[in-house]
Amino acid sequence: MLDAHGVSSLRFDGDVRADERGAVLDDFRAGGADVLLATVHSGGTGLNITRATTVVFTDRWFNPQVHEQAVDRCHRIGQTKPVAAAFYDAALTIDDCMRHVNDIKLDNATVCLADGTGIGVANTASIYKDVEGVIGAKMRELADALAVAHGGAPPAAAPPPSGATPKKTKRRAAKVEEPSDDDDDGPAPHRGGQRPANDGGCVVA
Repeated sequence: MLDAHGVSSLRFDGDVRADERGAVLDDFRAGGADVLLATVHSGGTGLNITRATTVVFTDRWFNPQVHEQAVDRCHRIGQTKPVAAAFYDAALTIDDCMRHVNDIKLDNATVCLADGTGIGVANTASIYKDVEGVIGAKMRELADALAVAHGGAPPAAAPPPSGATPKKTKRRAAKVEEPSDDDDDGPAPHRGGQRPANDGGCVVA
């Protein structure tokens, strides 16, 4: 797609041999391409890419700090321009769900790490939020929104199983929908937006 629009690019991912990656970065830093196509695994830590002034994420991870680490590769000593970060989030898709999870986790980190305080900071409106069951609840909300958008009505809530109390039903649903701790993959600001008016490069992760 970049080639079709006349935008030069370089790859920096697992398919690039380790002994060739240094040359790829040197080429990008020297202005050999406008865009560096990288994964957050390959380009998320330990790099200095101050030539880039725009970071675009094509999906989100469950751990939002992965995004922060990737953007920090451009916020290194020697950076003289503002750095912008953008996420390509498609409306009414899993992207909405992942953005919601990321926002909750970032808020929780702010609450837990507030100086001189603990969870339940007195001088802030932020409170710790449990992410258990969040994905399932958000997906049901998206399904209802899609139904309404297509001229239908949101489905009625299913009745609880016979003999089950509301508390047991809720606990069973949360257990099924809880995200796995081993799954860090996930699809952060919004789709589109104009590129900053400078001559810096762009990293697409």
